[in-house]
Amino acid sequence: MPATRTRSAATTSRRRRRVIPALALACLALVAAACQPDDAQFDAPQVDWSKFARPTTTVPSPTTTVPPTTTSTSAPTTTTTTVPAPQPITTTAWAPDATLNGWNINRYADPSGRTAIRYDWVGKASFKVKVPNDTDALSVVVKGDQCDGAPAFTLTVDGLAIANDSAASSDWSVKTYGRSLLAGTHTVDVEYTNDHQPLFPQTCNRNLYLDSVRFTANPSSALQVVTNSAIPTTGYVHTSGTQLLDGANRPLELRGVNLGGWLLWEGWMWGQGFDYVGQTEMMKNLTSLVGPEQANQFQRDVFDNYITGDDFRAMAHYGINVARVPFNYRMLEDDSNPGVYKQAGWDVLDRIVAEARANNVYLVFDMHAAPCSQSLSFISDWNGSGYLWLSQGCQDRATNLWKAIAARYASEQIVAGYDLLNETVTGEQQLLTWYQRTTAAIRQVDRNHTIIYEGNNLAREFDFLPTGLDSNMMLSLHDYPWMIMGEDLSVRMPRYIAASTRLNAPMWVGEFGQSSYADVERYIDTFDQSPTFVGFAQWSWKQVPGAATYQNIQQTPASKKLVEWMTIPSRPKPTPTEAQQGMADWIDAVRFANTVPDATSQVIVKGG
Repeated sequence: MPATRTRSAATTSRRRRRVIPALALACLALVAAACQPDDAQFDAPQVDWSKFARPTTTVPSPTTTVPPTTTSTSAPTTTTTTVPAPQPITTTAWAPDATLNGWNINRYADPSGRTAIRYDWVGKASFKVKVPNDTDALSVVVKGDQCDGAPAFTLTVDGLAIANDSAASSDWSVKTYGRSLLAGTHTVDVEYTNDHQPLFPQTCNRNLYLDSVRFTANPSSALQVVTNSAIPTTGYVHTSGTQLLDGANRPLELRGVNLGGWLLWEGWMWGQGFDYVGQTEMMKNLTSLVGPEQANQFQRDVFDNYITGDDFRAMAHYGINVARVPFNYRMLEDDSNPGVYKQAGWDVLDRIVAEARANNVYLVFDMHAAPCSQSLSFISDWNGSGYLWLSQGCQDRATNLWKAIAARYASEQIVAGYDLLNETVTGEQQLLTWYQRTTAAIRQVDRNHTIIYEGNNLAREFDFLPTGLDSNMMLSLHDYPWMIMGEDLSVRMPRYIAASTRLNAPMWVGEFGQSSYADVERYIDTFDQSPTFVGFAQWSWKQVPGAATYQNIQQTPASKKLVEWMTIPSRPKPTPTEAQQGMADWIDAVRFANTVPDATSQVIVKGG
């Protein structure tokens, strides 16, 4: 399996993006027990339609036949055990399940007696399929009118083009393409692209017909899921000058994602628009609607289901080796009981440490919301009741919380570092003093982990640091295309590189993204060209569709209405029944198996 992304210690040159080749066309020996493929050219004669019928019973499990034992005074009797070979497992999406897009694409009563899709003009059929098993192949069953050539189509899976092909037979044929997919929900689009019908004389009419889309898992070629190398057990992630090293002293790049919207809620990530509302306000609104008991249960359900081992397993499969974990201090500490930490919060962090370790994905803990809030913004869950930089008591609480976190996870090698404070805006001396005090507190209980210092003014300015604050430190910047309108990243990069060089510490991009695919790819290419940059964490792993992400949350009408009201109560208020349904739907929607992957983002992050 591919190793975790590293950089050569002898050179500062970066590996350029691997070109992700088009997935090879491969015909399987057996697509499924329900469907026989034709020959290598996909143009076999008439297929037996009984083999295409919708399954009415489940495929029986393989059986073992053992002849009865006999007793003899002569030579021992030889017994034979026959175990049938494991059969491919196929999940089928049939034509009636598709959403049709186009002027003249319709359901079609095929002469065989079943419903198919007929593309009279160019158009697209979209399937959303929940696949129970990891799969290694995808098939479409098609035929076409052969009119001055065969009808051509494109096949797209989760937004990524898989094949440009044609239905070169007027009989039903199986087209099979190698495509490894994780168990979960996937979107498949089959689009007809070359409609043809002469105006005069009208001698023919080229149409495409689609019967089904099939996902196949072959037990004999099980999908290798985890692509990250094992985390070294000899030590901890640490720095050496402007290099980042893993526990075995190998150069390391942390290339991954943020787990935004999970342990600190932001209304815009749960809704369709930019609702600048934080977690406390959302919980207050929900509580007024359903009461404190149900609201608190909903919050626990979000913490338990939004990110699970399935998510970390998928990250490893995508080639991601780090997850930044933005958390709200309120998960661990109540304002009414400062300094007393909640076991329920520790349980959440303990769980993700175990799940990250099991899937070889590093973690970076990020205090996204500090006691009293470090910025007057929903980003730090500010509720108007206080301000970190006006309260020495709140600053002490933030320092003490980090000391408690460091003490609990001091021996966890899967934890790559502690990102002390997210996107603050304050006086330079205030931030420097708090960094120094918090660093000293952490080092009393944990000498192992890298401490990460974000720049001031939303993690962009590092001039307030006169020198390095620790022998094992890393700098972190955040950069989005819209942060400074009219100024490109290329203008800011020299300042970032200069800070890294002056402070003799590697630079890690803690946040970027929320833009187009082209911007995300350009940013990664730019980071990769700097020898002092050691990776990035894109915002974010999972959210309601909007900007480029990895897993898209699919809302229902009930969950959408609930979330919109939680963020802006002037919107239509859910009824009690709608609120109950909305909460249940949202918890169901955020589970990994029900989110839809964005394959284009997967391709981009695998570059470098």
